[in-house]
Amino acid sequence: MMPITRLSFLTTLLTPLAFFLSLVAGCGHGEEGAAKAGPLSITTRVSSEKAVAREVLLYLDAVGTVRTRRRTVLSAKIQATIQEVLVREGDRVSGEQVLVRLDDADARAMLRRAEATLDEAKESVVEAERGILAIARAVEGSRAQDELSRITYERQKNLFERRAVTEQARDEALARYRMSNSELARVVESKASLEAKRRQALARIAQAEAEITRARIVLQDTIVRSPMSGIVVTRNVEVGNLASPGTPLFTLDEERYRLEAQVPELERSRIMTAEPVVVSVGLTTFTSGSIAEVIPAADVQSRTLVVKVNLPDSPELRTGRYGVARFVVGKRERLDIPRGALTLLGQLEALYVIDPQQIAHLRLVRTGAPRDERVEVLSGLAPGETVATSGLDLLHDGCRVESVR
Repeated sequence: MMPITRLSFLTTLLTPLAFFLSLVAGCGHGEEGAAKAGPLSITTRVSSEKAVAREVLLYLDAVGTVRTRRRTVLSAKIQATIQEVLVREGDRVSGEQVLVRLDDADARAMLRRAEATLDEAKESVVEAERGILAIARAVEGSRAQDELSRITYERQKNLFERRAVTEQARDEALARYRMSNSELARVVESKASLEAKRRQALARIAQAEAEITRARIVLQDTIVRSPMSGIVVTRNVEVGNLASPGTPLFTLDEERYRLEAQVPELERSRIMTAEPVVVSVGLTTFTSGSIAEVIPAADVQSRTLVVKVNLPDSPELRTGRYGVARFVVGKRERLDIPRGALTLLGQLEALYVIDPQQIAHLRLVRTGAPRDERVEVLSGLAPGETVATSGLDLLHDGCRVESVR
């Protein structure tokens, strides 16, 4: 069985070469070969192209995952029963749009209590100010009466010392002075008490206003609004559930996306951040991607780091989709030709080179990776040579052609 296998392998390898040599022997090279094969056949209007070495960009392809640029998880700020849910998964929402309404009975009761306390405190302030105004006039009268009693007592005292009045008259003047002094102290104390009540009422007003503000905030918190425009990706609530602070209600994704690609750590320094990034997501290709961020820390297991590429707006993008980013990592010279210029001889690749005498020569070449509609020629072709790009089925080695470009 072994000899037969080797024979089959040699037959497969030599068949294209034998075919190529038979063409050379049949058509010849130049005028001598043409004379042996008869008159030269002429193929008119064969397209051709001169092979030119061009500077091309070198790429690195990296797989990644589409993710939103901003994800928000919403939860309630208060604990309350859910009364109404206004959106579902997949709905698009705008900023400040109402998503959920909570039971607001407690919040409204709190607001009413605070408003009642405020009204009561304001009435206390009014009453205290009225009392202070009235007592102020009494204080002035008491001060005048006290001053008059003091002067009268001093006069009676001096007269008693000169034996001009009796001791009883002096004592009566002293008693009236003490009474007026006591009355003055009483009205002053009453005024101070009213002023203290006024300060307490003002403090209750401030406290009530703070309670009203808090109650209004709680009342506002019974309505859960969207903080941004986006799409609802998860919904975790139903009517009748108990909402609590920290418990997720919705997850919103901003409809602006980026591809987070895994790039080998060693390739980080080669990525040219100034060049646009071509990103393919499904059947859609985006050619205007830009590098937004390169995470400096590499994964210890895969030895890759994350490069985030901003993507243009598109309705086809969604978080979690698979994508491929093509990064520019350098430049080099590339000799390429149209893919239509190649012809197959079994498993070998060949092309027709047209010399200055317009003679077509079949030549074996070795090609590299294709790019778009062109393919790189690694060997078998030199820059500046002309190759036929169409009408290859009408050509054979050694024939004369009329080429057009």
